Amino acid sequence: DAGNTRVQQFDAEHHYVSSFGRYGSVYGQFSSGTALEIDCIGRLYIADAGNSRISRYDEEGTFECSFGGYGTGRGLFTLPSGIALSSDGFIFTTDTNGTRVQVLDHEGQFVRQFGGRDSKSTPLSAPIGIAIGPDGTVIVTDRDGGRLHFYSQAGEFIRYICSEGNGAGELRKPHGVAVDSCGRIFVADAGNHRIQVFDAGGDYVTQFGGRGAGKLNFPMDVGIDALGRAYVSDCDNHRIQVFAPGGSSRKAGLLAGIGQTAANYLLRFKK
Repeated sequence: DAGNTRVQQFDAEHHYVSSFGRYGSVYGQFSSGTALEIDCIGRLYIADAGNSRISRYDEEGTFECSFGGYGTGRGLFTLPSGIALSSDGFIFTTDTNGTRVQVLDHEGQFVRQFGGRDSKSTPLSAPIGIAIGPDGTVIVTDRDGGRLHFYSQAGEFIRYICSEGNGAGELRKPHGVAVDSCGRIFVADAGNHRIQVFDAGGDYVTQFGGRGAGKLNFPMDVGIDALGRAYVSDCDNHRIQVFAPGGSSRKAGLLAGIGQTAANYLLRFKK
């Protein structure tokens, strides 16, 4: 809940459970948290964009450690925006203003980086969302390029799909991305106020949302639960919307009152 500088937790029936966090720059505080990921033992990793670092909390919301800091060197960030955890515990982070993806070990030590404007492959101009598919492929949204980039976990460029636009299979300011158990790719196509779905091969499948009453207004991220339901952070409507596997809206929950400037970013589920 970036505008309120806090993390909120809800149960499986979408009832509020608890929250933690407050604005600041000292350890245990954050400024504009823009990404959240949960590991296999329930620890939370938060991309604290305003403080240019990654912070880790236990499942109760107690601060454990931070790593990173502002800079362009290895292990430093200019704007960390997305987090994905590999099955072997590595942390993949998009550094938007650094136009790269950085890989850290579970203690926050730099391992490698890839992407960048000067990449020999198709360059990344503004990486935002990141997800790892069931086959280990790393998928990155390029906000300014209107594309999805595919990499191996070693950082080797595989391909990209999409281009900028508002047609089926085109993207405008894509942000969050999620992959379900079948390998289908869900993209928060924020500039077009919709979620687009692609199959594991990158071919367009369907879309849902759209701008209007009861629909979406600049969706920032999407998460998929074990039942295949899509949870969408409907940013400018200050709520989370839940969609059935077919894309029909099931429920909308208010995360911030009218008049508050909460931007609700990445959604993740306890494993």
